[in-house]
Amino acid sequence: MTRHVCALVVCAALCAAGCSRDPAQAGSAFIASGDRYAQQGKYPEAAIEYRNGIKLEPASADAHANNLAWIYLDEGRLDEALGDAVVAKAGLGRAPEVNDTLGWIYYKRHQPKLAIPPLTESVQARPDNALYRSHLDAARRALLSR
Repeated sequence: MTRHVCALVVCAALCAAGCSRDPAQAGSAFIASGDRYAQQGKYPEAAIEYRNGIKLEPASADAHANNLAWIYLDEGRLDEALGDAVVAKAGLGRAPEVNDTLGWIYYKRHQPKLAIPPLTESVQARPDNALYRSHLDAARRALLSR
C-alpha cells in the first residue's frame, strides 16, 4: 500500500511540476512539497520530493541535503544520511544546523571522535541552542566511555 501511495504522490507532483517549462521552478515545487510533507511527519514522501527537486534544481542541493540527511537519520539509514550531510557541509560550510546534523550522524554511527568537531562548531555558533548543546554533551560522554 505504501508503495502505491508514494507512486501517487510522485505522479501528482510530476503533473503539478510539469505545468512549468522551467526546471528550476519545477524543482522548487518539489522542494516546497517536500517541506510540507516533512512538517506533517511524512518523511518518506518528503524524501521523494526533495530528491526530485534536487534533480531538477541542483543548485539548491546543499540546503536540501541537510533535510534529507535528517530524514534518513530518523529512518536509521545512516550511510545515506552521512552522504547527504557531507554534501550539505561542503556547500553550506559553517551553518550550525548542518554541523549539528553531521555531528549527530557521526554520534549515531558510534564515531564520537568525528562527531565532536562539527557539534562544537554548532554550539559555538548558537550557544543558546539546547539541542546543539545536548548533542555535544552526548558525544563527549560517548568518547569518555570508550
